[in-house]
Amino acid sequence: MGYINDNIIEFHGETFKALCSDRESYVSVNGVRHDILSKTLSKFKDCSNAKEYVEAIECFAYSVLIEKSIFNDGYFTE
Repeated sequence: MGYINDNIIEFHGETFKALCSDRESYVSVNGVRHDILSKTLSKFKDCSNAKEYVEAIECFAYSVLIEKSIFNDGYFTE
């Protein structure tokens, strides 16, 4: 679970989820669920370990869903 500027961002699910997997992976941002879509999975597939992967997705979710500094172009459900 990450805290960024008083926001709670928490990764749930399978790390390094395969694009064809039926297992769910999502981030909870201040209690609101946002499914992680395949475009995000592809973006972070080269992380070296599970901790780096989770932290990268949580930081990316902050940029996309809270700061809105990156347009949510198929990265997370709204």
